[in-house]
Amino acid sequence: MTINDTDTNRASATPEPPSKWWGYPGVALAVWIIYRVTEPWQEVHWGMSKEQAFILAFVVLMIAWHSFLYNLFLVYCVIVQAGEEEDRSRKKIAALPLAEAKAKALELLKDPMKFQCIPAKTPPERELPPSVRELFLVYELIEARDYPKDVRLDQKEMLASRAAAGFLSIGGYFDEEVAIRPGEDTVYEIDCAQTGKERKQKTFPSIFHWIVLTAERQDQSREDAVFNGDTSKP
Repeated sequence: MTINDTDTNRASATPEPPSKWWGYPGVALAVWIIYRVTEPWQEVHWGMSKEQAFILAFVVLMIAWHSFLYNLFLVYCVIVQAGEEEDRSRKKIAALPLAEAKAKALELLKDPMKFQCIPAKTPPERELPPSVRELFLVYELIEARDYPKDVRLDQKEMLASRAAAGFLSIGGYFDEEVAIRPGEDTVYEIDCAQTGKERKQKTFPSIFHWIVLTAERQDQSREDAVFNGDTSKP
């Protein structure tokens, strides 16, 4: 199975705001239903005629519907921009020489605000790529403290990947695996929730590059929490 870095090759497109006409036929239908259901009391409600009540309801619902669509579009923009920002960070980190990425990663792993690590007591039993073996000679378990809460690398839970034949899972989070292939330093993040061509994956030159990006993800998570008024994250 060949893993392609679909996120890196993804075309970046600027979202267009929704047309002001989106959904108006649906609103008109809703207003007509309201008009028919409320017909018995329209003549006396607020002292308006049927026509006035219909026009008022139609205008109010059109404004509310357009506001809903526009706010939905803004949420979509935030999601797209966050993905593009991570892509830029990942490309920048991927360009780091292995020695520099390793130095950064090992320094970051010493920060208890970012990672919780358990020192290795025995060397890994499996045959592993050089950078992964080097890391697991130092640490048995690495768990990101903040983003996401259960992202981890665990040499005791290395299993055959459930998403890609020939790959070995060395950790992960939610529905994503952090996986490797024998003899390759390249690390893969594989989305297990999707299948076939829809499956997304990201690649990293080494496990040390992956750790550096994971630390950046944690920083971004904290910034987003502060922006959203969540003070529970340190």
